[in-house]
Amino acid sequence: MVKSRLPDIDIPKDVDVASETLRLFETHGKKVAVIDAVTGHQYRYDELIRHIRAVASGLAKLGLRKGDVLAICSPNSPEWIIVFFAAICNGAPVTTINPLYTAYELKNHINDSGANFIYSTNAHADMVREVAKECPSLK
Repeated sequence: MVKSRLPDIDIPKDVDVASETLRLFETHGKKVAVIDAVTGHQYRYDELIRHIRAVASGLAKLGLRKGDVLAICSPNSPEWIIVFFAAICNGAPVTTINPLYTAYELKNHINDSGANFIYSTNAHADMVREVAKECPSLK
């Protein structure tokens, strides 16, 4: 078993992960939160919060509701983080999909997870659109 040298964090049972995370982000304000390893673009904590809330609102307008499952098919990136937290802010569990999956693997993952929505980068959009036609759970 691996254990951190840092003390455990006590998260109250009546607080959801998204709210607690955003609260902690707010304590860091203008400090850099994430740096894109490819582009070098930096997001400060206050920017991350703003983007998470905007994307959460957009996902809600698209129909993402509490209990829906959002699949994320994307390489690791700051935008991945934003979409992930936006979904859980709406009460939607997230399943992550390896962007190197074949169409067959992608379809099985979507169907096994019961994903209702899927987020993809442009690089994977064509395959995702084709596979989505064969996934009855997607809205």
